[in-house]
Amino acid sequence: MGVKFSNSNPAAPGGMTLVTFQKDSVTGEVSAASAPGLLLQTDGVDNGDQAKLDLIAGTGITLTDDGVGGVTIDSTPGTTLLLQTDGVNNGDQTKLNLKAGTNVTLADDGVGGVTITAASSGGTVTHTGSLTADQVVVGNGTADVKILAGPADATKFLNGAAVPAFAQVKDSDLSLSNITTNDVSTSKHGFAPIAPNDASKFLDGTGVFSQPVPRAAGTSANLTAQSASIGATNLLASAAAGLYRISYYLNVTTVATTSSILLTLTWTDGSGTAQSFSTPAIVKNTVGYFISDSIVIESGAAQNIAYATTYVSNAAATMQYSLRVHLELI
Repeated sequence: MGVKFSNSNPAAPGGMTLVTFQKDSVTGEVSAASAPGLLLQTDGVDNGDQAKLDLIAGTGITLTDDGVGGVTIDSTPGTTLLLQTDGVNNGDQTKLNLKAGTNVTLADDGVGGVTITAASSGGTVTHTGSLTADQVVVGNGTADVKILAGPADATKFLNGAAVPAFAQVKDSDLSLSNITTNDVSTSKHGFAPIAPNDASKFLDGTGVFSQPVPRAAGTSANLTAQSASIGATNLLASAAAGLYRISYYLNVTTVATTSSILLTLTWTDGSGTAQSFSTPAIVKNTVGYFISDSIVIESGAAQNIAYATTYVSNAAATMQYSLRVHLELI
């Protein structure tokens, strides 16, 4: 929008001056009393064109002509400034105060710029000789450097002594505190776990100290001077599932005219099937005649393992025998 004024007819009647104006391509005239010339300025400085005043709206400014010679100038608020640090909104949005941290310097250039500089914390390493392949250069007090040649020994490492040198790792260099990170396990080699101070425990195949599972410990029957059949008698009641070995020794100790003795073993296997085994009958009437053997059986969980004898003698109760039976988990 523009408004243009020009003194196009200074000889208007009645001592008036006709002023011609133009707004949006519409031309009109107004009369005014003659007066000294109008001086157009902007911010106290004379405008270059004293014949025209054309108000132009800049950024954030609106101009409104009220039609009776008045122009309203309004400002439009700009975009709000958002203060962030590393993408996160600052708690205080009214002030940005940069502070220098460790090894950082800040310099204000006075025109809105701030220079951030990282201070150097290192020194200069110099070496006046020739660098040789496979050698390490280290500081050597007041001297320039100390050259450490590679030892050509894969068992030696550069240590952290006051005067560094290549050396083998010593037992005393190892930290043997109770940290389990590198203990042996089923997935890797490693250190032995700390001992539990319990003589009944041993390091097992899972990498922990535990007590061995008891074998169905030496369950035995030791019978002498027997002169009758023995009904089913448990060697082990409610056995754990697994393989067992049964060893037996059946011996005639007193003879009769005729006699017979045999041993029968019974158990239930892992399929739930009742099983039995009988020895050959001893019918020879000879003192000291015996039969012996070992058999391996499978027992299901919580099953009984038992023995029994079948006895015949003429005259009755004359023949005597001894029986030893031993059961072990294998």
